[in-house]
Amino acid sequence: MAKNEEVEQVHLMTENIILTSDLITLRENLAKRSIVLATGCFDILHIGHLHFLKDAAMQGDILVVGVNSDRSVKMIKGPTRPIASQDERVSLVASFRFVAYAFVCDDIVADDCILNLKPDVFVAGEESIHVYPSESATAKQVGARIHIVMRITAPSTTSIIKNLSAKA
Repeated sequence: MAKNEEVEQVHLMTENIILTSDLITLRENLAKRSIVLATGCFDILHIGHLHFLKDAAMQGDILVVGVNSDRSVKMIKGPTRPIASQDERVSLVASFRFVAYAFVCDDIVADDCILNLKPDVFVAGEESIHVYPSESATAKQVGARIHIVMRITAPSTTSIIKNLSAKA
């Protein structure tokens, strides 16, 4: 079986992966629930990602996670990234039991996703909150509470890649 076929099979087995076009309907269907939105690249999942997502999940009833597309990761992180494809990354994130829904976001900032989903809580990492100020403004515009997750002392994806490169 080819790699792309394997990824597609995994993607199809994960029923909680949605499209960005589903965000408005999702909000309507879950009107009485507290929705939390968190976004990120999630390239080479590590303990920092787990900490971020678990903290996000504790902020409401339903955790929805936007995973940056391959195109947007290249724009954010550089031409050698991502390491894992967007299908692999969204499938991995969606597989966490505390993630209700996951989707691929093709934008660098989550403004449109925030406007469409209208989350009750928008979660951002402490390093992202200042890099993408429009997301905070958009979250406030829709009445979302902003929750900042503090970075834990753990290797980042970038540091993991540098460490592996140094050992090669």
